[in-house]
Amino acid sequence: MIKPIIRQIEAYTYYSGQIIDELRPFWYQYQSLKFFEAKCNSTWNLETERYYQILATDEWQAENIAKQTYAKKFHVKEYFVDAKL
Repeated sequence: MIKPIIRQIEAYTYYSGQIIDELRPFWYQYQSLKFFEAKCNSTWNLETERYYQILATDEWQAENIAKQTYAKKFHVKEYFVDAKL
C-alpha cells in the first residue's frame, strides 16, 4: 500500500483546479493514486481556512489525511475539522 501524499496550496491554486508541480512526478509514478483537492476549516473564520492537494487511493483516505493535517497544524481534534473534497 502506498502512503497518501498531501501538500498545502494557496487559494488561487485550489480554485484553478490544476495539480501543483511538486505532486506531478508522484501522479505519473503511482497510477493507483487518485487526485483530490480539499478545503478544511474548523471555525467560521476564513483566515483559518486551508487548501490541500492530495494523492490518495480513495476519497475516504483523502478526507482523513486532510483532517489529520489540519488538526495537527491548528492543535484541534479531528472531530471539529470540516473537510470538503
